Amino acid sequence: MNRRKYTPSLLSRDSIWKSDSNLLERLSTDRRYSYNRSQSVSSLSYNQNKLETSKLIESMRYHISHLKSELLHEKSINKNLKREAFLNIQNIREEESIKYQRLLSAAEFKLQQNFDIELQKECDYLKQSFTLEINLLKKNHDELLNCKKKQWLQEKDRIIMQNERSKINVKNELMEDINRIRKNYEKEILDLKGTIQSLNNELNMFKEKDFNRVEENRQVYELHQEELKKFKKEAEKSSKKQFSEIKKLNKYIEKLEKKPSHDKDTTAYEVEKVQYMLSPETKDFSLNMILEKSPYNNSEDFDIEGYMMEMPPILATKPHNDPERILHRKYIELCTLVRKLDGKNQQIAINNQELLNDLNELKKQHKPLEDKLTQLGKKNMGS
Repeated sequence: MNRRKYTPSLLSRDSIWKSDSNLLERLSTDRRYSYNRSQSVSSLSYNQNKLETSKLIESMRYHISHLKSELLHEKSINKNLKREAFLNIQNIREEESIKYQRLLSAAEFKLQQNFDIELQKECDYLKQSFTLEINLLKKNHDELLNCKKKQWLQEKDRIIMQNERSKINVKNELMEDINRIRKNYEKEILDLKGTIQSLNNELNMFKEKDFNRVEENRQVYELHQEELKKFKKEAEKSSKKQFSEIKKLNKYIEKLEKKPSHDKDTTAYEVEKVQYMLSPETKDFSLNMILEKSPYNNSEDFDIEGYMMEMPPILATKPHNDPERILHRKYIELCTLVRKLDGKNQQIAINNQELLNDLNELKKQHKPLEDKLTQLGKKNMGS
């Protein structure tokens, strides 16, 4: 913004005040002179002094009015400057607030990026640490196997040396010991094979049971899907019937509205009655009550009569064969079917999860036995 600077005319003021002071000094000197003079002064000099004083007073008044106008001009300039300063400060504050919001958004974005980078680094570090631990475990296992093989070879060499040093009797004793150890190992292997067979049989039994359970659950699920399809078809049929009934009621309303004037009271009452029956509040009243009171309750029994008692007052006054009462009853039955089917599906999901957990536990239990079998197979191959 282009600010208009104003510099008051100080030189003009100083000159005005100097001229005024000179005039006052002249007046004072003239008065003293007139006072000290004798009474023999003429009347003409007195009149001249009076005229000069009147002129001085008029000039002073003119200067005072000029100064007042300058003061008012300066006040208006000050007001304008204050207004401009206030507007500039307001604009600067708005710009600073926008900059602050931009900086905040940039800082949040940077923090999010840094957080994602740190998470990725931690994941990579954990992967590396796990891989290193696994490699160390493999190395330790291989080292232990190599040490045992070396020990066994050393013992074998020592036995061979002893056999070479000793004679036939020592050789026979060593052969007997070797045969005895071999028989013991063979017995252990046979026992382990029997345990493996029993465990395999148990595993097969568990697998068959789990397979049967899964098939049963699948059959139940298929039955539920068929029931749901039937339910959907029935719901579509019922909705079509309801739409047809609504159309009939609308036609009935139009007929009632077209009746003559002498039956206006009866037609108005019937029109209000049918409109209340067609209104969405009365249609959804029973469903809202059911959804509020039975949100997927696991109890299989459902008190339909209790909900039928909580119907609108207009429906309660009607007979049981009335279409509105029948629709209300159908809504309740459909809601109960949906609730039961949802409960059965939840039970099936829970049973499947339990079966998966049992399978995982069985796998964990049989892992050490499988490891032992692999180790024994390796030993047998080495021997």
